[in-house]
Amino acid sequence: MDWTPDFWALSGGETEEWRAALDARARRALEDLRGLASAGAVPRLRFFLERDHPARRRLLLFPALDHWLFRARGGAEPEEHLAAFQSFAAALALETGAPLKLRVRLGPGGRFHATGRREWLTFPRAKAGEVVEVSVRKGRLSGPGARLALLPELAPGVWVDFRDPLILEPVRVHPPAAPTPAQEKAYARVLRHALGEIARLDPGLHAELSGFIRVLIPLENPKKYGSVSSSYQSMRGALGLSHSEDSLLQQETLIHEFCHQKANLLSELDPLILPGQGGQVFYSPLRPDARRLRGLLLGAHAFVNVNRYLLRALDADAVPRRARDSVARNICRRAWHVEDMLRSVSGYASLTALGQGFLLRLWREAMLHHHAVLAFPKSLVDEARAKHREHRARYALGDTGIFQPAKEAA
Repeated sequence: MDWTPDFWALSGGETEEWRAALDARARRALEDLRGLASAGAVPRLRFFLERDHPARRRLLLFPALDHWLFRARGGAEPEEHLAAFQSFAAALALETGAPLKLRVRLGPGGRFHATGRREWLTFPRAKAGEVVEVSVRKGRLSGPGARLALLPELAPGVWVDFRDPLILEPVRVHPPAAPTPAQEKAYARVLRHALGEIARLDPGLHAELSGFIRVLIPLENPKKYGSVSSSYQSMRGALGLSHSEDSLLQQETLIHEFCHQKANLLSELDPLILPGQGGQVFYSPLRPDARRLRGLLLGAHAFVNVNRYLLRALDADAVPRRARDSVARNICRRAWHVEDMLRSVSGYASLTALGQGFLLRLWREAMLHHHAVLAFPKSLVDEARAKHREHRARYALGDTGIFQPAKEAA
């Protein structure tokens, strides 16, 4: 299939192209599992491979399986990692109604997770690390003396998880939180509303996001920033973000991190930037240090889509009156940030044919945003422009994309 720059640069919905990209990722995961099966025994791998069922495709795209395969591709893995595949087998048994009995080693807190589903079992904490028997029968997960629980659902197929070790393992940039039951309810409440607003304001974007993102992981925010978030190339389909009562902020964060994951998925199909430029770093309008070209392109992609969404929210009167000036100010600031990032990529990167089209589409959308901000109060636009120029004067070499160490005032 020829991949369309317009679709990947901006939200396009659950198109044939989007489904084809996800199918390609699922096929690769299945090929990797078959390779592992031929190389040696992995507990319950045969059970998983023998069941050609639509539910298996969903599990092949599940973020924890993505990370499991990322580790497995790296070579030999410890026994406990291979044994973790039983969690995915339990999920597939629940999805298909197949009976299954497993002897599993319980994780921290005496828990067993049917990874890829909402169900998890909690045994007495004293049993943590012990081997116990769990079973799936008639679509129900059970174990002797265990209590069945469900992860909070935010939308069909999207839930909150901060317990499953397979989900938490790669989360390193910001530490995962351990909310109380009341805090978990508040976290889920705000995110349900945020996802509902995205569905209302941009149905195409919501279709992509909710069909790809499966897990949201609460993160700690020790420095009390407005929000902290992270996503991982080895665990596509999971996003980490801290709690905020500001629904619009959570909408922005979800879109921003999803765009990174969408761009990373596209990079599997086409690298956008030709190989050999990975070490090149340039001025960033967002930070006091140099950033890689690919990072600038991904940053521009995320901010273009966030600005596009916020402009829709303003037009739909979906922004509280007290927050409208703040949102407008952020749109102005990001418009200048995006222009700087796109200038550097345009001037210094060697792009693939798809990368050229992708970049051009971002430029065209970014120019629409410059037109849109003409309707904002001039003081807000001037303030954003002044801050942008101040940052450039401090960290960029003139009007180039070259980074330089901060110039201290005399």
